[in-house]
Amino acid sequence: PAFALLQELFLDLETRSGAEVIAASGGRQYAEERDGNGVFSAAVISGIGESKADANKDGRVTVSELRAFVTARVLEATGGRQRPSARRERPGFDIRLR
Repeated sequence: PAFALLQELFLDLETRSGAEVIAASGGRQYAEERDGNGVFSAAVISGIGESKADANKDGRVTVSELRAFVTARVLEATGGRQRPSARRERPGFDIRLR
């Protein structure tokens, strides 16, 4: 039931503008907390808010840049114990976040 709902929501979103989900960890992992924030949340905030995810230095942050930045930052900060997971429904469609 839950998986079917997830697929239905993605398919609906796909026909509009695309969808990407980046989750803090895989289904069998814990999301670690540090200094009152999740390691994942802190990476997302610095990636977008401070533009640290802007890999090509063009002044923009895209979803693919954020995904790569957050994954690397979380893996490094947790010693590989936490790995963000992602799902993309429209390959080739890179959403600009900033």
